[in-house]
Amino acid sequence: MTRRGFLTGAAALGALGALSACSSESSGTEASDEWVDIVVADQTYRLPRDPKRVVVLEARGALDFALLAEYPIVATNWDPKSQLMQQVPAGAARLGGTNNEPNAESILSYDPDLLVVGKGWWDYYQDKGLLGTDIAPVLVVDEGTTGSSWKQAMTAQLTALDRREVAERVIARYNAELARARAKIGGLLEGKSIAIAGADSGQIWLQNNTFAVSVAQDLGLNVLTDAAHAAPDRKDSTFYSLEELAIFDQADFVLLQNPDAVEAESPTWKRVRAVQDGHVRQLRYDLNNGLALTAMALAADIAEQVQVMR
Repeated sequence: MTRRGFLTGAAALGALGALSACSSESSGTEASDEWVDIVVADQTYRLPRDPKRVVVLEARGALDFALLAEYPIVATNWDPKSQLMQQVPAGAARLGGTNNEPNAESILSYDPDLLVVGKGWWDYYQDKGLLGTDIAPVLVVDEGTTGSSWKQAMTAQLTALDRREVAERVIARYNAELARARAKIGGLLEGKSIAIAGADSGQIWLQNNTFAVSVAQDLGLNVLTDAAHAAPDRKDSTFYSLEELAIFDQADFVLLQNPDAVEAESPTWKRVRAVQDGHVRQLRYDLNNGLALTAMALAADIAEQVQVMR
């Protein structure tokens, strides 16, 4: 079937294309100067070593990686609330459709030689049977098996793509941003603890082994966690009812996702020490997960937010 033969719209989501698991049709040649094989979650994908027309299907981890890898992005999913939008190359188009319903016609109109998508969204597309043809190779971005392992996953994937020198530059940039943020924080949190939390669905949760916690720890901060009381299948965060918030009194500062949620108006939350002291600030949604570019933005944001401790 030719590209012209594909239907448009949601019914044609197969046209998004996956170089799936290096099938016999898509892996007839060995890796060469033009191609590189990488493994993600035990699946092997053959990708162009130096793509020329990259389309990014989601504006979080995938866009973070595509920007870090210095790929020539011709179109990307767009999130006006994301700090990553400021770094999208001039001339890159806004991709039609949404994360949940990608627009096949829009994607094909850019004649991509590589699609980039985060593993979570890739799994979603696979579960829904939305991808499965070879219209373009797909780079599935590995953000780590846990949120805190993003650096290792990012470095390994850039290295596998023959971009080791890019990985080294990225880590150097991240370390430099950490140094700037530490200097701004100074001694404001010396001897103190912070909690990275969220509010929703009648609960307040405490992040444990997550991206945001890892960045705060890289800043040298003492981060309150409680993995021992997390659900066995959800160790990344621990959830508490509104009657069980005593643990948060151990934190001098709280970075809270969804600060406008009704749970944040509950009397029990308002009795938490940091809340009473006015030491709660927002964890922005676009900063709570990603790779190095998001981590740099989060480090800078934390340094700014904790100035309330002065």
